[in-house]
Parts: sequence; structure tokens; C-alpha cells
Amino acid sequence: MAALVADGLLGASSSVVRRRPEAEESIGRLARVSGWIGLASALYGFWLFLGAMRLPMPPLPFVASIASAAVLVVLGFLFGYGMVLSQLSTEARKRVGRLRRKLSVYQQSLGWAALALAVFWLVLWIS
Repeated sequence: MAALVADGLLGASSSVVRRRPEAEESIGRLARVSGWIGLASALYGFWLFLGAMRLPMPPLPFVASIASAAVLVVLGFLFGYGMVLSQLSTEARKRVGRLRRKLSVYQQSLGWAALALAVFWLVLWIS
């Protein structure tokens, strides 16, 4: 859930700051480590996806797990892009750059989706 909140705040940061200007400092602190947050989120998203595929669970938590995994992987890729860029070949950099440009259009929407999923998991955990 913490990964969803961190990715959600980073992904939707521009509209969060617009609505709550006092959040700018906190989001700025998160932004400084966004590459590491991205790498960790992407790995956790893959792990969550594999766990959802292996474990039997009711339909709603299953769908929410798959959605959470997808959001974490995509936002993790967007935020961790700079961290892995130096490890890629020239051709791979071009392909990954094209993919990143296509996905970055959805960053804000995915950020809000991550926050909504975090609220869902919190409500499910409390009840």
C-alpha cells in the first residue's frame, strides 16, 4: 500500500500540489528519490502480479491485485527510467524512450488510480 501511495503522489503530483499547495515540500522530498521508488515499485508490482496468479482469492481482491500490479509496474518504469538508462544499449534506449513517451501521457491518471487503489486496500484491510 505504501508503494501505491508514493507512486500515486509522484504520479499525480502536479494536480495534488495545485489542490494542496502545502503538499509541495513533502512531494519534493519524494521526487528526489523517485528513481529508487520507481525501481522498487516496478519490482514489487511484478512480485504482486506473480503472487496474484498463484494464490486463490475472491474476484474483487484478485482484480484489485492485478490492477495494483499494473499501476506499480508502469509508474515504476516511468520513475525508474533514468536509473536503468545507463545500463541499456543504444538500440534499447531508443525503444525504451519511445515506450516511455507513450506511457508518460497516462502518468497523472495512473497516479490517481494508484491513490484510489491504496484507499481500496486500506478500506479492505480495516473491514
